[in-house]
Amino acid sequence: MANFGRDGYVGMESGAASPGADVRLGMALERMSDAELLSLLAGETEYGLDCEGGLERLLTGLGGLAGIWTAPVEELVREGGVAPDVASRIAAACELGRRALHANRPVLPRISGPMDAAELVRAEAGAADFESFHIFLLDVQYRVIMHRMVTRGTLTRCLVDPRVVFRDAVRRGICCLLLAHNHPSGDPTPSQEDLEVTWRMVSAGRVLGIEILDHVIVGRPSLDGGLGYASMRELGLLKAKEGSG
Repeated sequence: MANFGRDGYVGMESGAASPGADVRLGMALERMSDAELLSLLAGETEYGLDCEGGLERLLTGLGGLAGIWTAPVEELVREGGVAPDVASRIAAACELGRRALHANRPVLPRISGPMDAAELVRAEAGAADFESFHIFLLDVQYRVIMHRMVTRGTLTRCLVDPRVVFRDAVRRGICCLLLAHNHPSGDPTPSQEDLEVTWRMVSAGRVLGIEILDHVIVGRPSLDGGLGYASMRELGLLKAKEGSG
């Protein structure tokens, strides 16, 4: 039930959840209407808005999101009938959006070949005495959006779950993935198990629409003629498996 609180603001009774709150929280943000997103900012407040009807009036009165984007707190209160605490939250969200647009974005490292991936893994794993499996989420220009070690194993093997490998790529809508792991022995020569893991990931990626760009095995340059890595793509192993499927 709506009630008039202090200063004449219309809101919900104290402690009452806004209509459809549980439904909205279960929805993807991009699928919500402008009013629904604003209602999440408004939250549960005794002196807030007249539910979503008031939010719609706020949008109409200020000319949509563009008007809300530039409106100071005082105007939200005066023109939209918004309580000061709610107006402050909406204005703060708009300010965060403005700052995000103008933030200095870090320069993402670009992987131009397997050596770049090997260097990144070597910097992470160093001279570790255990195998660790890494994923690189790449954009269309092969810049690293995210690098994460997804699992670590023993001296000679590392168990890899495809669900873990692809989880972040699926969530972020990434279509290109590079795999890498180290060989503590220093010899980067692919083992039969390495080949099988690679082919399993390539097959899973094909189903998900995610390309496996390469699988790089990192060792020590002194043990393989100075390279210090092995690239499944350069060795023709990745391409051969793709062609046989």
